Amino acid sequence: MAILNNFGDCATEIKGTGTTVCDFLTFGDYLGKGLLNKGTTVDITAGVIALTESVFNGWIQERKLNQLINRLNFTQDTPDNEVYTDPTGLESSIRDGKPKLTTMFARGGEFHKALYSLKGDNRWDALLYFSNGLLMTTNQTGTKAKGFDGGRFDVSTIKFLAGTDPQQGSSMIQFTRPNEFNQTHLFITWEQLGFDASLVDGVVDCAITVETPPVNAGTTMSVKVTSTSNTGNVLQGFDDILNWATGGTQTTPKAAPTAVVYNSSTGFYDMTFGSAFVTGDSYQPRLRDLTKDVAKDELGKFYAGKAVLGTI
Repeated sequence: MAILNNFGDCATEIKGTGTTVCDFLTFGDYLGKGLLNKGTTVDITAGVIALTESVFNGWIQERKLNQLINRLNFTQDTPDNEVYTDPTGLESSIRDGKPKLTTMFARGGEFHKALYSLKGDNRWDALLYFSNGLLMTTNQTGTKAKGFDGGRFDVSTIKFLAGTDPQQGSSMIQFTRPNEFNQTHLFITWEQLGFDASLVDGVVDCAITVETPPVNAGTTMSVKVTSTSNTGNVLQGFDDILNWATGGTQTTPKAAPTAVVYNSSTGFYDMTFGSAFVTGDSYQPRLRDLTKDVAKDELGKFYAGKAVLGTI
């Protein structure tokens, strides 16, 4: 039930302006951001935020969070607050300027393709990364933490190397709710969080090729994993059966290989399966991490990719 004409008590909403010598007076240098699926939140209970490294990594592996780090430069393009001036010269506040942030990157052509794929309006909320910690916001009740509400997210056409100016692209995000920056922002130091989110890179797209396909009555297959940005760069570290799903359909289903060995001579992953393939079976090996279609290596980097569907 709404109580009509109740707009709050102005006196109780005024906050104290004093600071102490222990207060954080600056977020630090802006380092980058993470684009988070709209509506993704974590609970705040008794002043403790339920954001852990496991939750954060899970967002990346579930493709809910896209990391945009290692920026080249940035500009703050937030316009001034809008003001109306009446005929007598008196000014009235109309609305706060909507925050806008443009970030430049020089991370190569494949990164730019990935950046461009994120374009769109009202697709993302954003986590902001600074040298001193993570900037988020809360919902109106203060019970959940979330990314800043994003509106337009646009990506410029790539610019080529010119003299001392590097090849680069840029992204611009406009935020729709100035009050999240002015009233409900939430700052968490990296020490409080327990890890530095500004150092966590996004998913590396991989090209997976089946070098030795399975045959009728056979139980083996060999694949190669390379980076899509450099197919000469053979990637290692995926010799755990939990990193793989067989894909396709088989007469005798094979969810995953029973053994995976990396062959340093060929650069292939040699796979063995618990039952034989037969004519008509299909296969499409892909990287995974248990139930997620993004694998994480022992160094904490993320990889995703799948081969072209093949049939025996």
